[in-house]
Amino acid sequence: MREQPFELPEFYLPWPARLNPHLAAALQHSKAWAREMGMVADDPAGHGTAIWDEPTYDAADYALLCAYTRPDATGEKLKLVTDWYVWVFYFDDHFLEHYKRTGDLTGATNRLCWLILRGDHGGVAEQCEIPASRPPTAVVAGGTGRAVAAAAVTVVVWASAFVAIRQVGHALSPAPMALVRLAVAAAALTVLVVLRQRRAPQVQPSRRSLLLIAVYAVLWLAGYTVALNAAERHVDAGTAALLVNLAPLLVAFGAGRLLGEGYPRQLFAGLVVALGGVALIAFGTAAHRDGAGVVLCLLAAVLYAAGVLVQKVALRRVDGLTAIWLGCVIGAAALLPWLPQLGEELRTAPAGAVLGAVYLGVFPTAIGFTSWAYALRRMDAGRLTATTYAVPAVSVLLSWLLLAEVPTGFGLLGGAICLIGVAISRRKGRLGSARSATLSEGG
Repeated sequence: MREQPFELPEFYLPWPARLNPHLAAALQHSKAWAREMGMVADDPAGHGTAIWDEPTYDAADYALLCAYTRPDATGEKLKLVTDWYVWVFYFDDHFLEHYKRTGDLTGATNRLCWLILRGDHGGVAEQCEIPASRPPTAVVAGGTGRAVAAAAVTVVVWASAFVAIRQVGHALSPAPMALVRLAVAAAALTVLVVLRQRRAPQVQPSRRSLLLIAVYAVLWLAGYTVALNAAERHVDAGTAALLVNLAPLLVAFGAGRLLGEGYPRQLFAGLVVALGGVALIAFGTAAHRDGAGVVLCLLAAVLYAAGVLVQKVALRRVDGLTAIWLGCVIGAAALLPWLPQLGEELRTAPAGAVLGAVYLGVFPTAIGFTSWAYALRRMDAGRLTATTYAVPAVSVLLSWLLLAEVPTGFGLLGGAICLIGVAISRRKGRLGSARSATLSEGG
């Protein structure tokens, strides 16, 4: 039957419409929150989880709807209700785009199964193709194109750090070097954060998120960096690379146990192969090590792994740029006791060493850790960390190109094996392929 136009009857409403006075604050908050949660993006088609661009979101005016329906709510309650309305409408539009229009009945079933049985980690929840402990969020095991590109940027700039440290380490001590890196990174990221805040205000991190950021800032950005800088004064670069690269294995085990990522065979096979490649690179370097250096390297590996696991949890509620910016600020603050020593060493340091320290702050730290956070928010921690086994191979290549250090046969063979291990770790089994297909909205 064809639908016929009809005229709405007049409704008699003996009371005037009332508007909540906190509308403006709720509007600003909800838009920033929707962006942070991945619902709104400048280019939704290329984003992954986003359904709306900003004009589409603004046209819906969810905050105005809530302000009319909740005229007496407090400011905080109006923000909460608006967030709820935004999520409900997002879920409806998202379901339509990703499941109904594509005919993906399996994906739709799994999404609803997880939502309904979210609190049940056993029993009937096992009927879900996606494990109940793993929410179908934007995280994809192997990562999407942008996340993989971000991981590649991280690998290159982190590999360049080993070359730069060679030029800076003779002029700056471990803690002062870490301090200047984090201070420069914090200053550079502050500019980006201020510019972004003017364009699109962000939701302030919760106390719990700030605590998590502080923990990984102290463990990883500050503690790991100091431990590694100190270790390289006691052991050769090959030994340091071998011992510190136990960290990806620790991350994989920790992510499997604590983050519900499981223990994929391909991942651990690739990790073992890549670690063997690092061992070959280490075998081809001049051996120089003592007990203190070995202990410091192992400490660095543990701090690295713990920092990644804590950061992964923090990134569930905080965007990557904010997380790294605050981490650098907190990490630099933790190292302020070494500020007087840094001042003395900078006065006598050659210009090349100072420029090298600035480079370490801008590229391996600010850019490298920001691109890392972007990828970590969208990939499994275990698989992403496995890609860092490409760092020794790229570092060998950069040393060859920039420092004219011709790699040994062991170095070339070890680098090739590292890359093979990374490739193996990124392969998906049948379950991983099915899960990535179901979660293809991640980006």
